Amino acid sequence: MDAESAVSSWRKKYGEDALIQSVRSSNHQLFLALLDAGEDINSNDYLYSRDGRIPTLAVHVAAAHEDPRFLVTLLDRGAIVDDACQLNYPASDNVFRAAVRAGRWDNLNIIITAGGVNGLEDNDRIWEEWCRIAIHEAPIAGDADADGDAAHLPFLRTLFSRSWANLAALPISLPDVELMPRRRECFRFDALGAVDSESLEDMQALSNLEWLITESLSHLDDARRCSIALQLISGGADVAYYSAPDPSAAWDRRAALVAAADGNPLASVWAPLSGLPTSYYMATTPLHQCISTHNTELLRALLADGKLNPNVPEFATGMRTPLQLALAACDRGACEVLIAHGAAVDYISPIMQTTTVRFAAAARDASLLRWFLGELQARLSEDVLQELLAHKSVLGHSPLHVACLPSSPPHATASPARCSIHYALPSGRAPDAAVLQAIVNSGAGSWEDTDHQGASPAHYLAATLADGGRSADDNDCWSLILDSSLRMKNEFGFTPTQVWI
Repeated sequence: MDAESAVSSWRKKYGEDALIQSVRSSNHQLFLALLDAGEDINSNDYLYSRDGRIPTLAVHVAAAHEDPRFLVTLLDRGAIVDDACQLNYPASDNVFRAAVRAGRWDNLNIIITAGGVNGLEDNDRIWEEWCRIAIHEAPIAGDADADGDAAHLPFLRTLFSRSWANLAALPISLPDVELMPRRRECFRFDALGAVDSESLEDMQALSNLEWLITESLSHLDDARRCSIALQLISGGADVAYYSAPDPSAAWDRRAALVAAADGNPLASVWAPLSGLPTSYYMATTPLHQCISTHNTELLRALLADGKLNPNVPEFATGMRTPLQLALAACDRGACEVLIAHGAAVDYISPIMQTTTVRFAAAARDASLLRWFLGELQARLSEDVLQELLAHKSVLGHSPLHVACLPSSPPHATASPARCSIHYALPSGRAPDAAVLQAIVNSGAGSWEDTDHQGASPAHYLAATLADGGRSADDNDCWSLILDSSLRMKNEFGFTPTQVWI
Protein backbone atom coordinates (compact mmCIF):
# COMPACT_ATOMS: atom_id res chain seq x y z
CA MET A 1 0.00 0.00 0.00
CA ASP A 2 1.43 3.38 -0.97
CA ALA A 3 1.73 6.20 1.53
CA GLU A 4 -1.32 8.09 0.26
CA SER A 5 -3.53 5.03 0.55
CA ALA A 6 -2.16 4.22 4.00
CA VAL A 7 -2.92 7.73 5.20
CA SER A 8 -6.44 7.61 3.77
CA SER A 9 -7.15 4.24 5.32
CA TRP A 10 -5.78 5.29 8.72
CA ARG A 11 -7.79 8.52 8.72
CA LYS A 12 -10.93 6.60 7.85
CA LYS A 13 -10.32 4.25 10.77
CA TYR A 14 -9.35 6.78 13.44
CA GLY A 15 -10.67 10.14 12.27
CA GLU A 16 -9.23 13.11 14.15
CA ASP A 17 -7.26 10.74 16.37
CA ALA A 18 -5.21 9.40 13.46
CA LEU A 19 -1.93 11.08 14.40
CA ILE A 20 -2.13 9.98 18.04
CA GLN A 21 -2.88 6.41 17.02
CA SER A 22 0.10 6.34 14.69
CA VAL A 23 2.33 7.18 17.68
CA ARG A 24 0.63 4.61 19.89
CA SER A 25 1.12 1.96 17.23
CA SER A 26 4.83 2.92 16.91
CA ASN A 27 4.37 3.39 13.16
CA HIS A 28 6.90 6.13 12.52
CA GLN A 29 6.66 5.92 8.74
CA LEU A 30 2.89 6.39 8.82
CA PHE A 31 3.31 9.14 11.41
CA LEU A 32 5.55 11.09 9.02
CA ALA A 33 3.21 10.43 6.12
CA LEU A 34 0.27 11.83 8.11
CA LEU A 35 2.21 14.98 8.94
CA ASP A 36 3.33 15.39 5.32
CA ALA A 37 -0.30 15.01 4.28
CA GLY A 38 -1.24 18.00 6.47
CA GLU A 39 -2.39 16.30 9.67
CA ASP A 40 -2.68 18.89 12.44
CA ILE A 41 -0.10 18.28 15.17
CA ASN A 42 -2.75 19.38 17.71
CA SER A 43 -5.46 17.08 16.40
CA ASN A 44 -7.26 15.01 19.00
CA ASP A 45 -10.40 13.03 19.54
CA TYR A 46 -12.71 13.80 22.46
CA LEU A 47 -13.10 10.10 23.25
CA TYR A 48 -9.37 9.78 23.82
CA SER A 49 -8.95 13.06 25.65
CA ARG A 50 -8.32 13.66 29.32
CA ASP A 51 -11.25 16.07 29.36
CA GLY A 52 -13.36 17.80 26.77
CA ARG A 53 -11.46 21.05 27.39
CA ILE A 54 -8.08 19.43 28.05
CA PRO A 55 -7.28 17.26 25.06
CA THR A 56 -4.63 14.61 24.89
CA LEU A 57 -2.42 15.66 22.02
CA ALA A 58 0.08 13.67 20.02
CA VAL A 59 2.93 15.39 21.85
CA HIS A 60 1.68 14.00 25.19
CA VAL A 61 1.61 10.49 23.80
CA ALA A 62 5.00 10.97 22.13
CA ALA A 63 6.52 12.17 25.41
CA ALA A 64 5.70 8.80 26.97
CA HIS A 65 6.80 6.75 23.95
CA GLU A 66 10.03 4.77 23.94
CA ASP A 67 11.04 6.10 20.52
CA PRO A 68 12.10 9.77 20.89
CA ARG A 69 11.79 10.41 17.15
CA PHE A 70 8.05 11.06 17.51
CA LEU A 71 8.65 13.71 20.16
CA VAL A 72 11.53 15.38 18.30
CA THR A 73 9.52 15.58 15.10
CA LEU A 74 6.50 17.14 16.79
CA LEU A 75 8.62 19.71 18.60
CA ASP A 76 10.42 20.56 15.38
CA ARG A 77 7.04 21.16 13.76
CA GLY A 78 5.83 23.53 16.47
CA ALA A 79 4.20 21.43 19.18
CA ILE A 80 4.02 23.27 22.51
CA VAL A 81 6.55 21.81 24.93
CA ASP A 82 5.85 23.95 28.00
CA ASP A 83 2.11 23.38 28.27
CA ALA A 84 0.15 23.82 31.48
CA CYS A 85 -1.79 21.31 33.51
CA GLN A 86 -5.16 22.80 34.18
CA LEU A 87 -6.25 23.55 37.73
CA ASN A 88 -8.86 21.14 39.12
CA TYR A 89 -7.78 18.49 36.61
CA PRO A 90 -4.73 17.07 38.39
CA ALA A 91 -5.04 13.72 36.63
CA SER A 92 -4.09 15.38 33.36
CA ASP A 93 -0.44 15.38 32.39
CA ASN A 94 1.45 17.95 30.42
CA VAL A 95 4.40 17.04 28.21
CA PHE A 96 6.90 17.06 31.08
CA ARG A 97 4.76 14.96 33.41
CA ALA A 98 3.95 12.43 30.71
CA ALA A 99 7.66 11.73 30.19
CA VAL A 100 8.42 11.52 33.91
CA ARG A 101 5.47 9.28 34.70
CA ALA A 102 6.50 6.92 31.88
CA GLY A 103 10.15 6.98 32.92
CA ARG A 104 11.30 8.18 29.49
CA TRP A 105 14.46 9.94 30.60
CA ASP A 106 15.82 10.54 27.09
CA ASN A 107 12.56 12.21 26.17
CA LEU A 108 12.70 14.23 29.39
CA ASN A 109 16.10 15.62 28.49
CA ILE A 110 14.74 16.63 25.08
CA ILE A 111 11.75 18.33 26.72
CA ILE A 112 13.81 20.30 29.25
CA THR A 113 16.34 21.35 26.61
CA ALA A 114 13.45 22.56 24.43
CA GLY A 115 12.07 24.69 27.29
CA GLY A 116 9.44 22.49 28.93
CA VAL A 117 10.42 23.61 32.41
CA ASN A 118 7.56 25.57 34.00
CA GLY A 119 4.24 23.93 33.20
CA LEU A 120 2.18 26.94 34.32
CA GLU A 121 0.21 29.37 32.22
CA ASP A 122 1.51 32.92 32.03
CA ASN A 123 -1.99 33.92 33.05
CA ASP A 124 -1.66 32.54 36.54
CA ARG A 125 -4.82 30.89 37.77
CA ILE A 126 -4.10 31.63 41.40
CA TRP A 127 -4.23 35.35 40.77
CA GLU A 128 -7.23 34.94 38.51
CA GLU A 129 -9.17 33.15 41.23
CA TRP A 130 -8.11 35.59 43.92
CA CYS A 131 -9.27 38.51 41.77
CA ARG A 132 -12.58 36.79 41.13
CA ILE A 133 -13.26 36.10 44.80
CA ALA A 134 -11.50 38.81 46.75
CA ILE A 135 -11.92 41.81 44.46
CA HIS A 136 -14.91 41.21 42.23
CA GLU A 137 -17.28 38.93 44.12
CA ALA A 138 -19.60 40.15 46.83
CA PRO A 139 -20.84 37.60 49.39
CA ILE A 140 -23.90 35.76 48.14
CA ALA A 141 -27.07 36.78 49.95
CA GLY A 142 -28.33 34.00 52.19
CA ASP A 143 -25.05 32.11 52.00
CA ALA A 144 -24.20 30.56 55.35
CA ASP A 145 -20.65 31.82 54.94
CA ALA A 146 -21.66 35.31 53.82
CA ASP A 147 -20.93 36.98 57.15
CA GLY A 148 -17.55 35.33 57.32
CA ASP A 149 -16.75 36.31 53.76
CA ALA A 150 -17.79 39.89 54.43
CA ALA A 151 -15.27 40.04 57.28
CA HIS A 152 -12.51 38.09 55.57
CA LEU A 153 -12.35 39.63 52.12
CA PRO A 154 -11.56 43.22 53.16
CA PHE A 155 -8.95 41.77 55.51
CA LEU A 156 -7.37 39.79 52.69
CA ARG A 157 -7.38 42.76 50.34
CA THR A 158 -5.71 44.91 52.97
CA LEU A 159 -3.21 42.23 53.86
CA PHE A 160 -2.18 41.67 50.26
CA SER A 161 -1.26 45.30 49.85
CA ARG A 162 0.66 45.73 53.12
CA SER A 163 4.40 46.12 53.05
CA TRP A 164 6.45 43.63 55.06
CA ALA A 165 7.25 46.27 57.68
CA ASN A 166 3.55 46.96 58.25
CA LEU A 167 2.39 43.37 58.52
CA ALA A 168 2.88 43.38 62.28
CA ALA A 169 0.41 46.24 62.70
CA LEU A 170 -2.62 43.98 62.47
CA PRO A 171 -5.39 44.24 65.07
CA ILE A 172 -5.80 41.51 67.66
CA SER A 173 -9.21 40.77 66.10
CA LEU A 174 -7.39 39.09 63.22
CA PRO A 175 -9.94 36.92 61.38
CA ASP A 176 -9.38 33.20 61.72
CA VAL A 177 -8.31 32.82 58.12
CA GLU A 178 -5.10 32.21 56.28
CA LEU A 179 -3.89 34.38 53.44
CA MET A 180 -4.81 32.17 50.54
CA PRO A 181 -4.49 33.53 47.02
CA ARG A 182 -7.21 31.42 45.45
CA ARG A 183 -9.67 30.18 48.06
CA ARG A 184 -12.01 31.59 50.64
CA GLU A 185 -11.40 28.62 52.88
CA CYS A 186 -8.52 28.75 55.28
CA PHE A 187 -5.50 26.94 53.93
CA ARG A 188 -2.87 26.02 56.43
CA PHE A 189 -0.09 23.52 56.71
CA ASP A 190 -0.73 21.45 59.78
CA ALA A 191 1.95 21.55 62.45
CA LEU A 192 3.91 18.84 60.68
CA GLY A 193 3.88 20.77 57.44
CA ALA A 194 2.41 17.63 55.92
CA VAL A 195 0.42 18.54 52.85
CA ASP A 196 0.31 15.75 50.31
CA SER A 197 0.57 16.48 46.62
CA GLU A 198 -3.07 15.70 45.98
CA SER A 199 -4.39 18.25 48.46
CA LEU A 200 -1.81 20.81 47.41
CA GLU A 201 -2.71 20.47 43.74
CA ASP A 202 -6.39 20.75 44.58
CA MET A 203 -5.53 24.14 46.06
CA GLN A 204 -3.40 25.49 43.25
CA ALA A 205 -1.86 24.55 39.95
CA LEU A 206 1.59 23.12 40.38
CA SER A 207 4.63 23.97 38.33
CA ASN A 208 6.71 21.15 36.91
CA LEU A 209 9.22 21.58 39.74
CA GLU A 210 6.59 21.50 42.47
CA TRP A 211 4.86 18.50 40.93
CA LEU A 212 8.19 16.68 40.71
CA ILE A 213 8.85 17.33 44.41
CA THR A 214 5.44 16.33 45.70
CA GLU A 215 4.33 13.53 43.38
CA SER A 216 4.76 9.98 44.64
CA LEU A 217 6.38 7.93 41.86
CA SER A 218 7.73 4.48 42.71
CA HIS A 219 10.09 4.37 39.73
CA LEU A 220 11.70 7.72 40.58
CA ASP A 221 14.47 7.33 43.15
CA ASP A 222 15.87 10.23 45.15
CA ALA A 223 18.97 10.62 42.99
CA ARG A 224 16.93 10.87 39.79
CA ARG A 225 14.41 13.25 41.38
CA CYS A 226 17.24 15.52 42.56
CA SER A 227 18.88 15.46 39.14
CA ILE A 228 15.67 16.39 37.33
CA ALA A 229 14.87 19.17 39.81
CA LEU A 230 18.27 20.73 39.24
CA GLN A 231 17.84 20.33 35.47
CA LEU A 232 14.57 22.26 35.65
CA ILE A 233 16.14 25.10 37.62
CA SER A 234 19.20 25.35 35.40
CA GLY A 235 16.92 25.10 32.36
CA GLY A 236 15.00 28.22 33.36
CA ALA A 237 12.18 27.10 35.67
CA ASP A 238 10.68 30.11 37.43
CA VAL A 239 12.13 30.32 40.94
CA ALA A 240 12.32 34.11 41.06
CA TYR A 241 10.38 34.52 44.30
CA TYR A 242 11.95 31.50 45.99
CA SER A 243 15.44 32.79 45.23
CA ALA A 244 14.87 36.40 46.25
CA PRO A 245 17.90 37.56 48.29
CA ASP A 246 15.65 39.68 50.50
CA PRO A 247 12.22 38.09 51.16
CA SER A 248 10.83 41.37 52.51
CA ALA A 249 11.73 43.23 49.31
CA ALA A 250 10.10 40.49 47.22
CA TRP A 251 6.95 40.71 49.35
CA ASP A 252 6.90 44.50 49.02
CA ARG A 253 7.28 44.28 45.25
CA ARG A 254 4.13 42.20 45.04
CA ALA A 255 2.27 44.25 47.66
CA ALA A 256 2.90 47.50 45.78
CA LEU A 257 1.34 46.09 42.61
CA VAL A 258 -1.62 44.69 44.54
CA ALA A 259 -2.18 48.06 46.19
CA ALA A 260 -2.20 49.74 42.80
CA ALA A 261 -4.63 47.23 41.29
CA ASP A 262 -6.92 46.62 44.27
CA GLY A 263 -10.38 48.08 43.84
CA ASN A 264 -9.83 48.98 40.22
CA PRO A 265 -13.09 48.06 38.45
CA LEU A 266 -11.23 47.82 35.18
CA ALA A 267 -8.85 45.18 36.52
CA SER A 268 -9.42 42.02 34.54
CA VAL A 269 -9.57 38.61 36.18
CA TRP A 270 -7.73 37.36 33.13
CA ALA A 271 -4.65 39.50 33.76
CA PRO A 272 -2.37 38.80 36.72
CA LEU A 273 -0.09 41.50 38.02
CA SER A 274 2.20 42.55 35.23
CA GLY A 275 5.89 42.11 35.68
CA LEU A 276 5.76 39.32 38.26
CA PRO A 277 6.47 35.67 37.45
CA THR A 278 4.06 33.03 38.69
CA SER A 279 6.29 31.98 41.61
CA TYR A 280 5.14 35.19 43.34
CA TYR A 281 1.61 33.80 43.58
CA MET A 282 2.35 30.29 44.82
CA ALA A 283 1.37 29.45 48.40
CA THR A 284 4.54 27.53 49.21
CA THR A 285 8.14 27.20 48.07
CA PRO A 286 9.95 24.08 46.83
CA LEU A 287 11.81 23.94 50.14
CA HIS A 288 8.54 23.85 52.09
CA GLN A 289 7.42 21.04 49.82
CA CYS A 290 10.59 19.07 50.54
CA ILE A 291 9.73 19.31 54.24
CA SER A 292 6.13 18.24 53.64
CA THR A 293 7.29 15.18 51.70
CA HIS A 294 10.11 14.41 54.17
CA ASN A 295 12.68 14.49 51.35
CA THR A 296 15.85 15.68 53.06
CA GLU A 297 18.06 14.60 50.16
CA LEU A 298 16.20 16.80 47.71
CA LEU A 299 16.19 19.62 50.25
CA ARG A 300 19.98 19.30 50.53
CA ALA A 301 20.41 19.22 46.74
CA LEU A 302 18.26 22.31 46.17
CA LEU A 303 20.07 24.29 48.84
CA ALA A 304 23.50 23.14 47.67
CA ASP A 305 22.60 24.44 44.21
CA GLY A 306 22.67 27.88 45.80
CA LYS A 307 19.70 29.43 44.03
CA LEU A 308 16.88 29.01 46.58
CA ASN A 309 16.73 31.16 49.71
CA PRO A 310 15.88 29.12 52.85
CA ASN A 311 14.35 32.20 54.48
CA VAL A 312 11.54 32.84 51.98
CA PRO A 313 8.28 32.19 53.88
CA GLU A 314 5.10 30.65 52.58
CA PHE A 315 2.50 32.99 51.07
CA ALA A 316 0.06 32.66 53.97
CA THR A 317 -0.77 34.52 57.15
CA GLY A 318 1.47 32.07 59.00
CA MET A 319 4.41 33.10 56.76
CA ARG A 320 6.30 30.09 58.02
CA THR A 321 9.80 29.39 56.82
CA PRO A 322 11.02 25.90 55.91
CA LEU A 323 12.95 25.79 59.20
CA GLN A 324 9.81 26.46 61.22
CA LEU A 325 7.99 23.65 59.43
CA ALA A 326 10.94 21.29 59.88
CA LEU A 327 11.01 22.04 63.60
CA ALA A 328 7.31 21.34 63.98
CA ALA A 329 7.79 18.13 62.01
CA CYS A 330 10.50 17.10 64.47
CA ASP A 331 12.82 16.61 61.50
CA ARG A 332 16.22 17.36 62.96
CA GLY A 333 18.04 16.26 59.80
CA ALA A 334 16.15 18.80 57.70
CA CYS A 335 16.71 21.46 60.37
CA GLU A 336 20.47 20.85 60.31
CA VAL A 337 20.56 21.10 56.51
CA LEU A 338 18.58 24.35 56.54
CA ILE A 339 20.67 25.95 59.28
CA ALA A 340 23.88 24.93 57.53
CA HIS A 341 22.67 26.78 54.44
CA GLY A 342 21.77 30.00 56.19
CA ALA A 343 18.26 29.51 57.61
CA ALA A 344 17.57 32.25 60.16
CA VAL A 345 17.18 30.69 63.59
CA ASP A 346 15.80 33.96 65.01
CA TYR A 347 13.11 34.50 62.35
CA ILE A 348 9.78 35.84 63.60
CA SER A 349 6.83 35.70 61.22
CA PRO A 350 5.65 39.28 60.52
CA ILE A 351 1.91 38.67 60.76
CA MET A 352 1.33 36.06 63.44
CA GLN A 353 4.61 36.90 65.23
CA THR A 354 5.52 33.25 65.69
CA THR A 355 9.13 32.36 66.47
CA THR A 356 11.23 29.34 65.66
CA VAL A 357 11.08 28.43 69.36
CA ARG A 358 7.30 28.23 69.11
CA PHE A 359 7.60 25.55 66.43
CA ALA A 360 10.22 23.62 68.39
CA ALA A 361 7.78 23.66 71.31
CA ALA A 362 4.94 22.52 69.04
CA ALA A 363 6.89 19.36 68.15
CA ARG A 364 6.67 18.29 71.82
CA ASP A 365 9.95 16.44 71.59
CA ALA A 366 12.39 17.13 74.43
CA SER A 367 15.46 15.99 72.50
CA LEU A 368 14.73 18.26 69.53
CA LEU A 369 13.89 21.19 71.78
CA ARG A 370 17.11 20.89 73.80
CA TRP A 371 19.15 20.58 70.60
CA PHE A 372 17.57 23.66 69.06
CA LEU A 373 17.96 25.71 72.23
CA GLY A 374 21.63 24.77 72.08
CA GLU A 375 21.80 25.98 68.47
CA LEU A 376 20.27 29.28 69.50
CA GLN A 377 22.76 29.74 72.32
CA ALA A 378 25.66 29.02 69.97
CA ARG A 379 24.49 31.34 67.20
CA LEU A 380 22.83 34.31 68.93
CA SER A 381 24.05 36.94 71.31
CA GLU A 382 22.63 36.76 74.81
CA ASP A 383 20.44 39.83 74.30
CA VAL A 384 18.96 38.54 71.03
CA LEU A 385 18.44 35.09 72.51
CA GLN A 386 16.56 36.37 75.55
CA GLU A 387 14.41 38.63 73.38
CA LEU A 388 13.56 35.68 71.12
CA LEU A 389 12.68 33.39 74.03
CA ALA A 390 10.44 36.02 75.61
CA HIS A 391 8.64 36.91 72.38
CA LYS A 392 4.90 36.20 72.23
CA SER A 393 2.71 35.73 69.18
CA VAL A 394 0.08 38.20 68.04
CA LEU A 395 -2.38 36.29 70.23
CA GLY A 396 -0.12 36.52 73.24
CA HIS A 397 1.01 32.89 73.18
CA SER A 398 4.40 31.97 74.58
CA PRO A 399 6.09 28.70 73.56
CA LEU A 400 4.78 27.26 76.83
CA HIS A 401 1.21 28.02 75.73
CA VAL A 402 1.90 26.22 72.46
CA ALA A 403 3.35 23.14 74.17
CA CYS A 404 0.11 22.88 76.17
CA LEU A 405 -2.32 23.50 73.31
CA PRO A 406 -4.80 20.79 72.39
CA SER A 407 -4.34 19.08 69.06
CA SER A 408 -7.85 20.13 68.00
CA PRO A 409 -9.91 23.13 69.07
CA PRO A 410 -11.49 22.45 72.49
CA HIS A 411 -15.21 21.92 72.49
CA ALA A 412 -15.98 22.93 76.06
CA THR A 413 -17.40 26.43 76.31
CA ALA A 414 -14.99 27.13 79.16
CA SER A 415 -12.02 26.45 76.91
CA PRO A 416 -10.28 29.65 75.79
CA ALA A 417 -9.50 30.77 72.26
CA ARG A 418 -11.53 28.04 70.64
CA CYS A 419 -11.01 29.33 67.14
CA SER A 420 -8.17 31.78 67.38
CA ILE A 421 -5.61 29.13 68.35
CA HIS A 422 -6.00 27.30 65.03
CA TYR A 423 -2.86 28.91 63.70
CA ALA A 424 -0.75 27.42 66.48
CA LEU A 425 -1.90 23.84 66.77
CA PRO A 426 0.96 21.54 67.77
CA SER A 427 1.95 18.22 66.31
CA GLY A 428 -0.73 15.97 67.76
CA ARG A 429 1.56 14.41 70.34
CA ALA A 430 0.45 14.57 73.95
CA PRO A 431 1.98 17.28 76.16
CA ASP A 432 5.34 16.14 77.49
CA ALA A 433 6.58 17.02 80.98
CA ALA A 434 10.23 17.14 79.86
CA VAL A 435 9.34 19.60 77.09
CA LEU A 436 7.37 21.83 79.45
CA GLN A 437 10.19 21.86 81.99
CA ALA A 438 12.80 22.62 79.32
CA ILE A 439 10.74 25.58 78.10
CA VAL A 440 10.37 26.98 81.61
CA ASN A 441 14.07 26.45 82.38
CA SER A 442 15.09 28.25 79.17
CA GLY A 443 12.94 31.28 79.91
CA ALA A 444 10.66 30.72 76.91
CA GLY A 445 7.53 30.92 79.04
CA SER A 446 6.14 30.72 82.53
CA TRP A 447 2.96 29.36 84.04
CA GLU A 448 1.86 32.94 84.82
CA ASP A 449 1.92 34.01 81.15
CA THR A 450 -1.43 35.13 79.79
CA ASP A 451 -2.63 35.46 76.21
CA HIS A 452 -5.12 37.85 74.64
CA GLN A 453 -7.98 36.06 76.41
CA GLY A 454 -6.33 35.99 79.79
CA ALA A 455 -5.59 32.28 79.51
CA SER A 456 -2.45 30.83 81.04
CA PRO A 457 -0.62 27.75 79.74
CA ALA A 458 -2.35 25.86 82.54
CA HIS A 459 -5.76 26.64 81.02
CA TYR A 460 -4.66 25.06 77.74
CA LEU A 461 -3.06 22.10 79.45
CA ALA A 462 -6.27 21.50 81.39
CA ALA A 463 -8.33 21.53 78.18
CA THR A 464 -5.85 19.18 76.49
CA LEU A 465 -5.79 16.67 79.32
CA ALA A 466 -9.56 16.82 79.71
CA ASP A 467 -10.00 16.07 76.01
CA GLY A 468 -7.76 13.04 76.50
CA GLY A 469 -9.70 11.80 79.49
CA ARG A 470 -6.68 12.23 81.76
CA SER A 471 -6.87 12.97 85.46
CA ALA A 472 -4.63 15.35 87.38
CA ASP A 473 -3.46 12.68 89.80
CA ASP A 474 -1.59 10.56 87.26
CA ASN A 475 -0.23 13.27 85.00
CA ASP A 476 3.39 14.43 85.20
CA CYS A 477 2.64 17.63 83.29
CA TRP A 478 0.01 18.82 85.73
CA SER A 479 2.40 18.41 88.65
CA LEU A 480 4.70 21.06 87.11
CA ILE A 481 2.10 23.82 87.32
CA LEU A 482 2.67 26.43 89.99
CA ASP A 483 -0.04 26.84 92.61
CA SER A 484 -0.26 30.55 91.82
CA SER A 485 -1.24 29.88 88.20
CA LEU A 486 -3.98 27.48 89.28
CA ARG A 487 -5.79 30.45 90.79
CA MET A 488 -5.59 32.53 87.62
CA LYS A 489 -8.83 33.13 85.73
CA ASN A 490 -9.28 33.55 82.00
CA GLU A 491 -11.63 36.11 80.47
CA PHE A 492 -14.51 33.68 81.00
CA GLY A 493 -13.81 33.63 84.72
CA PHE A 494 -12.58 30.04 84.86
CA THR A 495 -9.49 28.72 86.59
CA PRO A 496 -7.50 25.90 84.98
CA THR A 497 -9.07 23.35 87.32
CA GLN A 498 -12.54 24.51 86.34
CA VAL A 499 -11.63 24.21 82.66
CA TRP A 500 -10.58 20.62 83.25
CA ILE A 501 -13.86 19.82 84.95
